[in-house]
Amino acid sequence: MRSAFVLLRTLGDVILGNTLVKEIREQTSEIDYLCWFINKEYENIPKNNPYINSLFFPDDWDDVLLELIKNKYDKVFIPYQTQHTDTYWHQTSEYGNLHLLDFYALRCRIKIKDRKLLMFPDDKDFEKVKDFKDKKYIIIHTTTGVPTKDWDLNKFNILSSRLKDSEFRIIQVGSKNDKPLKDIDLDLRDKLTFTEITALLKDCYCFVGLDSGISYLAGASGCKSIVLQGSTIPVTSGPFTQNIIHIVSETGCQPVRCHANCEKGNPCINSIDVNTVFDKVI
Repeated sequence: MRSAFVLLRTLGDVILGNTLVKEIREQTSEIDYLCWFINKEYENIPKNNPYINSLFFPDDWDDVLLELIKNKYDKVFIPYQTQHTDTYWHQTSEYGNLHLLDFYALRCRIKIKDRKLLMFPDDKDFEKVKDFKDKKYIIIHTTTGVPTKDWDLNKFNILSSRLKDSEFRIIQVGSKNDKPLKDIDLDLRDKLTFTEITALLKDCYCFVGLDSGISYLAGASGCKSIVLQGSTIPVTSGPFTQNIIHIVSETGCQPVRCHANCEKGNPCINSIDVNTVFDKVI
């Protein structure tokens, strides 16, 4: 049976796709071929994934539909958010207590049996980062692209400075547009692929980040990871593996968090103080 899996973006969502396709293949034994429809900028995420047979890179949604029709797939899985209401599943009575992974699984008509985050770095990835494999390194990611999920950069800088005073070395990872830290040992923003970042994370002392795709990589790597959350909570969003330590801010918006649209003008994640994070790292 030929099948198609349509999950185009974003980074965190596409990382969840590695778990979803594993579960689909294991729970749907008649599938012998699976093509993942994905935006080309994320093609490194399913690299070496043994549960897929090919990738298709559409330019737009029309490309997706035309390819599905042309190749006459027997089964199509579309967890991808196709309508506006899909973006606030966490605020609905039906799905309010579901993590995004489980919401996507329902859209694929399965239930997650093995809750893992998966990445598949290879020997070349580990070779690329071998010079940075050091248990004294702490890796930091500062920017999500959603302002309400971002911790104040000044607090990140204070944390970084205190960690350096404790004889740790600091590496920053992420994209070239991420907010830069001031005093660090190595800036690897925009210099590594996603599988290379995963390989780097496997041997660091600790990771500190936000509810972002990079934190999902940290979850998949198995390293000790501190994830700060304010506008989102671990029940519905963010990495969920056992190596993750969540620090969740207090908020006046209980029980539902905004996820993106803060009406108070001061994202609650900024109520998390540096001492709390420092103590969790050490």
